Amino acid sequence: MSQHLSIARTSRGKPAYVVGGWDRPLSEFFIRAFHGSEPNVNKMRHMSSGYPDLDSLEAALHYLQLTVPSSFMRELHIDARCNAGNRIVRHDFSLVPRVLYAEPDSSGRMHALFRARRPITHSTLNLQQHERMVVVQDEGAPPLLTENFRSGRPFALGGLIVTNEDLELILSGPCDERFCTEAFGRRDLPVAA
Repeated sequence: MSQHLSIARTSRGKPAYVVGGWDRPLSEFFIRAFHGSEPNVNKMRHMSSGYPDLDSLEAALHYLQLTVPSSFMRELHIDARCNAGNRIVRHDFSLVPRVLYAEPDSSGRMHALFRARRPITHSTLNLQQHERMVVVQDEGAPPLLTENFRSGRPFALGGLIVTNEDLELILSGPCDERFCTEAFGRRDLPVAA
């Protein structure tokens, strides 16, 4: 199953950690919400599954008075359509969604692995020098070519325009065995709720 992680906004201004995803074997969406900004079983606020479509999941979030980033819902929609799973993506309101982990064939979309050449501090992206980042490319986009990226042509990443002076494109392509091994290694499974 896919897992999308986010700190949601509540109607009272308090943080809530939300995990939502697409369950491939059951062909349904699920959500879990926790009080605070960390997933803690002792602070479980809500847990449910069996949502056949995004409208019912959005209605549940509305009932819970939780607002998630638009990328959260957009990625869930694509996960269902592509029957994606076995990947973890972090969403923030002002940042580019980042793939934290993926297994081969967990998504039918192209992915790109970048390394920051310098520290980047922007409202849509924060990276330390040499920090690596995996992003999912827009649906239907061809793989980024390292030769084209080296040419210095600007590239849009969220609300930020970057070039090869900012980021090094290490690898681009489908989420296959080669890409996942390069991007995540074999032991780097992050802890999710």
